[in-house]
Amino acid sequence: TGVRVSASAVPVLEGTRELALAGYFPAGSRRNRESYEPDIQIDEQVAEVDRMVFCDAQTSGGLLFSVPGEKAPELVSKLVAAGEMAAEVGEFIESDSGKIEIVP
Repeated sequence: TGVRVSASAVPVLEGTRELALAGYFPAGSRRNRESYEPDIQIDEQVAEVDRMVFCDAQTSGGLLFSVPGEKAPELVSKLVAAGEMAAEVGEFIESDSGKIEIVP
């Protein structure tokens, strides 16, 4: 099993990309990127700014969990209605290597 994540579906706090484009990243973010990049297949159309935002060292990351695909829309709806930031960002895919793909 592998995972495919849609970069455009990942919620990002307002202003984050602007700060990223201005170069505001701690050294830990760069180290995170160097560490993960050899093991993740990133589509060339994924923006450079998103590549950096996704490896930000200043957070522990968002809560990521899985549910059966047919239940995802209802769960996301309920979370958003409850005032939470929620989105369906990816899916499991068949893979012999357990690869992670990031697509636009």
